[in-house]
Amino acid sequence: HEEAAETLGISVATANRWWTYSRAWLAEEIERQRIAYEPK
Repeated sequence: HEEAAETLGISVATANRWWTYSRAWLAEEIERQRIAYEPK
């Protein structure tokens, strides 16, 4: 995440936090969509 942090002008720690948050958010959204479109 060092290259992304440098490009965005943020610290590596912040990039890691954003990455962790983003992965969790995406996993939750995928699960919500899966449940929403599950055959009943």
